[in-house]
Amino acid sequence: MVSSASTGGCDPKIIEFEKTHTLPVPDVEPRILITSLSKKVPLAKAVANALKKLNQRGTLYGADVDSDCLGQYFVDSFWKMPRTTDSNLPAILDYCFENKIQASSPLEMVNWNLGAA
Repeated sequence: MVSSASTGGCDPKIIEFEKTHTLPVPDVEPRILITSLSKKVPLAKAVANALKKLNQRGTLYGADVDSDCLGQYFVDSFWKMPRTTDSNLPAILDYCFENKIQASSPLEMVNWNLGAA
């Protein structure tokens, strides 16, 4: 039995439960896009490391307007993307749909009002 003093004041039963119960990892291969990759190498490394720790097979996509972006060496697939402007929105969305992207970071596209007529 673990004492509460050695667990930082937490209930030892909770600690023991957490050690023996794990959540199932979804049977999905995540497809994650990191845009503005030249400034996000630490994020790319962290996401790749998290996928590895979870034993997740997935694809880490990176995109930047700079074709010489250093970050391209830290992702599975690199795309020289157009600037995030209204006129380029269709090309960016096409890329995401074609590659079945499930998550994107950062969210520069948040400024677009996709619901506008």
